Amino acid sequence: MDAGRTAIGVCFAIVAISAIWDLASRHIPNILTLGGIALGIALRVALGYTDAGWGGAMRGLAWAVAGIGLCGLLPLLSYVRKEVAAGDVKLFAAIGALCGPALGMNTQAWTYAVIILVVWPLRLVRNGVLRQAATAVCSDLANMFRSRDRRVAVTHPATPTVPMGPSIFAGMFVALTIHGVFQ
Repeated sequence: MDAGRTAIGVCFAIVAISAIWDLASRHIPNILTLGGIALGIALRVALGYTDAGWGGAMRGLAWAVAGIGLCGLLPLLSYVRKEVAAGDVKLFAAIGALCGPALGMNTQAWTYAVIILVVWPLRLVRNGVLRQAATAVCSDLANMFRSRDRRVAVTHPATPTVPMGPSIFAGMFVALTIHGVFQ
């Protein structure tokens, strides 16, 4: 197993443990996320140094920091809007540090695809929110064509929260499969 695969394997283990922990407690501990970020930086610097000396170490550091920044930006914006938890942001940053920006961003894209196409619809149906949401959308559309004094009051249903850890794991599995890591 080469050094890059080692970092990816460590990252996959961190994400798997985080998914289980998130399902059990709705919380991803800092030891996994911040530890993953620190480990990603250390691994990338060490691997860069062994390959090309101090210049390689600096490139490894830049690679890890770029991964943290690029993979943490979108989740950070979602965190500011209270759409995701802080642990999810830090887990994406750890993925970026360990796997690099390209694989980290692919993981992120596939994670959101899993949430939008699979998890969210199942949660809506299971919690009975789908019918309420469809009724609210129809009322909103009808209100668009009514005068102000004839509009119907619309109450939008509360949508259930989704733990992202398992979806991040699924997204990472898909990204790694597409990148040929499991071959």
